Amino acid sequence: MRASPILISLVLLGASLARCTWRPATAADVAGEMQSLVGAKDGEVSIRSIVAEGNVLVITIDGPPGWRQSMPSYAITAHIVDRVCETPKASRYFEQGRLLRIDSTDSGAHPVHGLPMDHCPPPSTNPVNG
Repeated sequence: MRASPILISLVLLGASLARCTWRPATAADVAGEMQSLVGAKDGEVSIRSIVAEGNVLVITIDGPPGWRQSMPSYAITAHIVDRVCETPKASRYFEQGRLLRIDSTDSGAHPVHGLPMDHCPPPSTNPVNG
């Protein structure tokens, strides 16, 4: 039995549309999927917002006045990125050139922008001294 030219055309059209509509998730797609986390708390620190700026996923965390005094911005970013990278599915976020930036505020004021990260750091090979 031979396929009709119309059926072949529909199959080819469907295949071409599938290629056109499939694309890797963008930072905006990921931010949209993560909106349910806004407001989540870890002690006194909460997620204030999750947005995309181009291909950068920006997570802003907020805490009480002075909470960042003992922790520089890079340490906050490193802590969160380490937690993200422990999860195999989440660690794939950096594929396709997406970046992650952790910003922070003190009670909604004094924003500090973290450095954008483009990969998971390698696992530490140094023993932990107790």
